[in-house]
Amino acid sequence: MFKKFDEKESVSGTSQLKSSVQKGIRNKILETYPPIADYMDNFLPKKDAFKVIKCHDHIEILVKSGGTLLFFRHREGPWVPTLRLLHQYPFLLPLEKVDKGAIKFVLSGANIMCPGLTHPNAQMTPVDKGAVVAIMAEGKEHALAIGITSMSTEDITKKNKGIGVENCHYLNDGLWNMATRTFNQTQPNMAKKSYDLLFKLLLIGDSGVGKTCILFRFSDDAFNNTFISTIGIDFKIKTIELRGKKIKLQIWDTAGQERFHTITTSYYRGAMGIMLVYDITNAKSFENIAKWLRNIQEHANEDVEKMILGNKCDMDDKRVISKERGETIARENSIQFLETSAKTNVNIEKAFVDLSETILDNTPGVTEPRQPLPPPSSHSGGGPCGCN
Repeated sequence: MFKKFDEKESVSGTSQLKSSVQKGIRNKILETYPPIADYMDNFLPKKDAFKVIKCHDHIEILVKSGGTLLFFRHREGPWVPTLRLLHQYPFLLPLEKVDKGAIKFVLSGANIMCPGLTHPNAQMTPVDKGAVVAIMAEGKEHALAIGITSMSTEDITKKNKGIGVENCHYLNDGLWNMATRTFNQTQPNMAKKSYDLLFKLLLIGDSGVGKTCILFRFSDDAFNNTFISTIGIDFKIKTIELRGKKIKLQIWDTAGQERFHTITTSYYRGAMGIMLVYDITNAKSFENIAKWLRNIQEHANEDVEKMILGNKCDMDDKRVISKERGETIARENSIQFLETSAKTNVNIEKAFVDLSETILDNTPGVTEPRQPLPPPSSHSGGGPCGCN
């Protein structure tokens, strides 16, 4: 449904919902998904104003005030939760698990064939034809896709051929990428520009090195020990001021793709700065920096600025990669280097500011001299992990 969906081409307009229409939608969602009753007010408060984005091919998307995309439907079909909502409330849908071999097909938008659901490593929850289901994969914690069964699970088992589940929405499809946007009453191109320059930055590196924690520490000044591996690709926005210019940083966090080796040119396109992150307690993540550098060379612009971050430097007692080794690989590749800790907020802001300064130095038309940076505070330079 959203494989070729493009926000610029596929959206025809938005409309504010009347309270009576909004009440009717709430009731339909409650009727379809009874387990949601205790949580409905968390994301569909009765007094909030909601909009519907009208799209081509008779698709409607329900949007919360602030831009969060919650549900979608095709024609007069059921309201289906978005993957982002499902990841927050995984109990909403029955789970249909496919084997590992089906993952690449699911993530390409292919429908799920019966043999992928009856495989010995797969697992089905009994449902009728037309049921909205979450598509899980063997060994994965979160849904890869959402689909609608083309036949009952009983018939899937008996027939074992043909399409078992129609793939409606999957990681990295048009709706997933659209979910990071905010839809206001005014059209986006009519909004007043509130910044002078826009820098797209990427965080790349092995899973579990702390990329998401770095992103949240910088954007929200928050740290959470219980972050799970991110699914999909997401970004956050933060505006900083350098040399009298407001610079909007659009910071992209890879998520899950590094495990499937599917980070490609589309992700790197337009990036002006890339942070390569490794974990100082994980030797493999450091060794893979060379792989990530080759990946950048293959897919990114030739003039992209790079920085290597040795993260989790607060865990010095578990360190297996010395600071000197990090400095050496950075020097050999003419790249900036810092050790960081998202947990204790060491060098996080400095990393983003330094990389942005370097990009600014190489931005045509920006000739103002770099101003001396103030002395680092206890949270931006050294710290309990001894990073400078």
